[in-house]
Amino acid sequence: MFEEIGFSLNVGEFIGKAEKHWVSPQYSALSQHNIGYFYVCTLADRIAVPLEKEPMR
Repeated sequence: MFEEIGFSLNVGEFIGKAEKHWVSPQYSALSQHNIGYFYVCTLADRIAVPLEKEPMR
């Protein structure tokens, strides 16, 4: 979150895990497998100006 919004986080309870498997039409010989782990988080201290310029929602 430091790079995205410039804040540190307090990481809390584990919510769950999600997986996605797919094959890209552009690279049909390669399969992709992403795993995401999700936690409840709260903002802590602002420690920098965000590096990203797109608005966060």
